[in-house]
Amino acid sequence: AQIVFFLPVESDLPAGRSFGHIAITVGLSLFIQIITSTLVGATLPIAAKACKLDPAVVASPAITTFVDISGMLIYFGLALWLLGV
Repeated sequence: AQIVFFLPVESDLPAGRSFGHIAITVGLSLFIQIITSTLVGATLPIAAKACKLDPAVVASPAITTFVDISGMLIYFGLALWLLGV
């Protein structure tokens, strides 16, 4: 098995942190992001139809915007909480 490092092995990490901590943070943030984007992607068209709007027109830009913003907030929030950076 090959391991790809985007950071040099001798890079300065915060005290008590390792590449494993970074991997857990990235993996957990991806998992949470997939769950939230799936929930929003499923409920937003239903809500648009309930408001008598075309779900295809309303949902696509709104879902994209929400997923982008929430992804950054989730990742940086977890990095702050788990890594202390």
